[in-house]
Parts: sequence; structure tokens; C-alpha cells
Amino acid sequence: MNELSRAMEMTSAPLPVAYERATKAIAECVRIDECKSWSDKAAALASYARQADDKTLENYAMRIRSRAIQRAGELLKEFEPAHGANQNIAATGGPKVVTRKDAAEAAGMSERQAKTAVRVANVPAEEFERQVESDAPPC
Repeated sequence: MNELSRAMEMTSAPLPVAYERATKAIAECVRIDECKSWSDKAAALASYARQADDKTLENYAMRIRSRAIQRAGELLKEFEPAHGANQNIAATGGPKVVTRKDAAEAAGMSERQAKTAVRVANVPAEEFERQVESDAPPC
């Protein structure tokens, strides 16, 4: 299987089971809001205030997102960056070189997303972990 075929499979790659379960659980929380039916509005208000102030789930989600961006950048770095507009033009019709840009496009990433992912992947591991595990992870 060539590099471009592998890159194109990324768009249909299955998500981890735990990620799918978490997505469904969060969607269920959005769909069912127990506080709406509470007759004690003061208790409901207190519950909403506590939910609004609790950043735990949001921080977990930002950490997952940051790690996904980092890993995407690590994978993109395995492809050669393009060096000039004519690199893949050959009179002989030889094999096309799969570039980082090709791989990112095949995966459905915008140019900005690809560049951001590579930049995040270039952050030293210790610094990345320090930032991601902080009380206010980057988003």
C-alpha cells in the first residue's frame, strides 16, 4: 500500500471505542437535562452554577484534543514537506512523491490545521506535557 492510499484511509479510520463512548455520554448529557424538571428552582440554580464552574470535563476534552493534534503532527512529520511547486511534475510520468500537504489534504485537514499540528508536534515532550496537564490546558 503506498503512502497516499494510507493517508486517504485516515478519513474513514474508526475512532477509539472509549472516544465513541465518551461522545455518546456527553451527547446524552446535552439531550437530558435533569435540572429542567426540578421543582425546587433554588436547587436547580445551585446545580447549574456548580456545573458552570466545574471545568473538569472541559479540561479533559482539551487534553484529548491537544494530544490528538500533537499525534497528527507527529504523523505528518513522517511525510516529506513540499519543496517547490514543480516537485511532482515529471516528463517521464514517474511516481508522484506524497508530500506532507498531500497527506494532510487526504486526511481532511486544512492547511492551517496541518501547520498547527506540526508546530505542536515540535514542542519538546516535557514542555508539551507540562502545558497539557496544567490547570488550564491549551485549546
